Amino acid sequence: MDKTNQILDFNKRERVGLIVILVLSLALFALRTSPVLTASFQVSQQNFIKDIQFEHKGIAFQELDSVKLLPFDPNKVSEEDLRSFGLDNYAIKSWTGFLKKGYRFRKREDVKKIYGLKEEDYLHLFPYLKIEKIAKEKPKAQAYKTKKKYRKQKDNTIRIDINSANEEEFMKLKGIGKKRARTIIKFRNILGGFYSIDQIEEVYGIDSSLFASIKAQLVIDQTKFKRLNIFELPADSLQTHKFINFRAANAIKRYIKNNPGIEQVEADVIRNLDGVDSNYINKALPYMVLRKY
Repeated sequence: MDKTNQILDFNKRERVGLIVILVLSLALFALRTSPVLTASFQVSQQNFIKDIQFEHKGIAFQELDSVKLLPFDPNKVSEEDLRSFGLDNYAIKSWTGFLKKGYRFRKREDVKKIYGLKEEDYLHLFPYLKIEKIAKEKPKAQAYKTKKKYRKQKDNTIRIDINSANEEEFMKLKGIGKKRARTIIKFRNILGGFYSIDQIEEVYGIDSSLFASIKAQLVIDQTKFKRLNIFELPADSLQTHKFINFRAANAIKRYIKNNPGIEQVEADVIRNLDGVDSNYINKALPYMVLRKY
């Protein structure tokens, strides 16, 4: 009993401390359980947060406004310039990336389209935007015209053998450049040579008007194109020609086999064979030797 009294026996200072703790505990409990007091506390807390945000925003505006701006061309700013304006990194990268890709601002309002640029930053910079007029790029076109003006005139009296001319010789013709010259030679090699000047009009890239303008300068040596003897060559060799397909080659060889004593095959006979396309075979007939030697 004496020990218990000693434990519960407090001096005046200790009793005052206990009373204060008890009062604070009761007040805290009342604050948590009372709806009116809780709502009042939350409103006060929200107002406090808003005040902090407003002050922070005010500081941000104050920092941006503290930058002394002068009129500038948005097409000529550097990353350091943009950083000095107080822009964030995302807006700076978007702006500089836009310029590095070769794009340009045509009017001041275009700056607003930069990704990551805040509305307040745009409004702050807008009065200082001054876009210089972008000159139209005409020097290259002018240089081309000048070059074309002094280009060496082609000789209209020259004559070109279409079965032996090389790339440089074809390029002497008006309207025939390097690409067309190569196309003519490629087509000639596929056919095995030309048998007629009119075949030049069949070359890809040469229309009727161009052909008409150069036809008078073209000549042909008809001994320089390859001919195919239908009696001597097998079907596999015949069908290597551009205008003789598998069915036509086999139809020709089958006709010769079924007529062992024949010395010559008429063109009309070949046209009427089964499996022969008359449109193609007419182009192939000049390349065929139809008589047995």
